[in-house]
Amino acid sequence: MKTVYIYLFDTFSDWEISYVLELFSWQNKLPAPSFQVRTVGAEKRAYRSLCGVTVLPDCALNEIDECQMAALLLPGGYRWGEAENAPVLDLAQSCLQKGVVVGAICGATLALAERGCLNDRAHTSNMPEYLLSAKAYTGQARYVAQKAARDKNLVTAGAAGSLEWAKLIAQALSAYPQEALENWYRYYASANAEYFLKFVSYIQSQAKN
Repeated sequence: MKTVYIYLFDTFSDWEISYVLELFSWQNKLPAPSFQVRTVGAEKRAYRSLCGVTVLPDCALNEIDECQMAALLLPGGYRWGEAENAPVLDLAQSCLQKGVVVGAICGATLALAERGCLNDRAHTSNMPEYLLSAKAYTGQARYVAQKAARDKNLVTAGAAGSLEWAKLIAQALSAYPQEALENWYRYYASANAEYFLKFVSYIQSQAKN
């Protein structure tokens, strides 16, 4: 079973990872889950989110099992520029080179832009101008004006794109068949319960196998 790591730091935007958590929670209902979610921090200490929720990560950054890492997800937040977060950005760059999925949303896209990680890949963020303060950023021509974007193993989103971000991350990992994933997405996008029932039907069918 592979691991999807979600990075925590003080001021992380907890609501931006909510759809990812919900989507991957369904893995627990499968007879042979392909993925588990674990939280990781620069240190194994409590971190306080922007909403005031205190979370103790499952592990510290130096405890990550890179052989079992399927994805590294970086939520938004106000403190990406602090030195404590530099090691996880180093890891993100390494993951992009190795083909491991990297997901960045909102403020995390700016952190990757500061590293030049968005220059040669299609990407999005809160708005094109948001990334211009990054000195290493020269990827304006690759900016995509949509809620979320995927280019190979890089998945980016703006603050309003957490639902689409979750979908593209699952797509990049082939976590669910495309039809099942589409039903999950359409339910949350439309509130039409028909799509949710179709998704649950897929989960139940797997449990019977």
